[in-house]
Amino acid sequence: MIKFFSEEEQPELFQIVDEIHDFLLEECPKYTEYNENIHITTLNEMRPYMPNLTPALEYGFGYSISNHPRNGAKIRIIVINTEKCLEAEITNRETKSLILHELGHLLNWCEPIPIPHYLYCVKNKLDYNITAEEETKIINNVNNEIYADYYAKQFGYGEDLISSFDKHILMFEEPFGFYEQRVESIQNEEEYIGIVK
Repeated sequence: MIKFFSEEEQPELFQIVDEIHDFLLEECPKYTEYNENIHITTLNEMRPYMPNLTPALEYGFGYSISNHPRNGAKIRIIVINTEKCLEAEITNRETKSLILHELGHLLNWCEPIPIPHYLYCVKNKLDYNITAEEETKIINNVNNEIYADYYAKQFGYGEDLISSFDKHILMFEEPFGFYEQRVESIQNEEEYIGIVK
C-alpha cells in the first residue's frame, strides 16, 4: 500500500498503515497480490485532485475509490478524513478497522445483483417495476457495506468498526446508513467472501 502523505505530517496514521501492511502481507493473499496498486492518503492531500468532493468524503471518516485516474494510470485509493477522525477521537484500533473496511471495498467486493432498470427489462423481456429497481439498488448498497465490514471483522476488528459507527452518528448527528443490518452482520457468524474490484 503506497502512502501519499509523509510520516512528518501524519505520524500515527503512517505507523498504523505500516502495521496493517505488514499484517496483511502475512494474512491475506489478495492484499499481497494487489497491495502495490492500492494507495492511501488523507482528505487534505486529495482536495486538489477532487475539487467537487462528495458528502461521503466530507462527512465520513474514510472512503475508497476503485479506479481513480492519476498520472495516466488508474489506481485504487483509500482516503482517510484525518480531521474528522481526530475530532471524533477515533482510536488507533478504530482507525485500523476503518482502513480495513475501505480495503474490503476493494478486496472483498460483493458482485452486485443486476439492477432491473428500464432498458435491462426491455432487453430481458421483463416487466419494468420502479420499486424493484430501487429495492435492488438498496440490496446492493447494503451488501457492499456488509462485505467491506466483514473484511475488517475477519481480522478481529468488528467491534472497533461498530464503535466507529457509533462515533460517526454522534459526530454528524445523522442516521448511519444500514446501521442495524451492518451491526447484525458483524456480530453473526456468517462469512461474506467477495472478489477483488
